[in-house]
Amino acid sequence: MTNWQPLTPSDVPHFVETLRHYPLSMDDTALKYPLQYFTLRLNSCDTEYVKVPGMGYMALDPILPHDAVIHFARDPTSRAKKRNYLDMGKSFMLWTFNTCQLNRITLAVVEGSYLGRVPFDLYAKMLGFTHEGTLRQSRIINEKLYDVHIFGILRGEV
Repeated sequence: MTNWQPLTPSDVPHFVETLRHYPLSMDDTALKYPLQYFTLRLNSCDTEYVKVPGMGYMALDPILPHDAVIHFARDPTSRAKKRNYLDMGKSFMLWTFNTCQLNRITLAVVEGSYLGRVPFDLYAKMLGFTHEGTLRQSRIINEKLYDVHIFGILRGEV
C-alpha cells in the first residue's frame, strides 16, 4: 500500500507548479489564478487533497452522496514506474470506497491527457474503470475545446 499524506498550504506552490505541466487537467480558472484557486479548494470541506511523495498529487472530489471524482497529477520529476502508479491508484480507490462509503468513482479524462507517455484512458482501463461516454468539446482550455471521457467503477468491481 502506498503512503499518501494530506496536502498542506505549504505544499500548494509545488502542487500548482506540477499542475502547470499538465494544463489539460485544469480549467481556465485554475490556470489564471492557481494559487488562490487551490488554496481556497484546499480549505473547503468537500475536497480531499493528498500528496504521494515522489509520485504526485491526488484529489477526491465528492459529486453526489455515493459518487466522487478522483483527480491525479504526476510530479514531473518523478521516476516512479508504471506499476507504482497502478498500485497507488488501486490502493487509493480501495481507501476511497471504504473511507467515504461510496458506491462508485467517476474518472473524467480530458482528451490528450497523459501520465508520462501513456494516455490516461489506458491507465483507467488497467485499473478496472469502464468507459461510459464522452462529453464532446466540453472543456475549454486556452481557448481550445477538448472532449472529456467519462469512466466509472463500482465498489464491487474493484
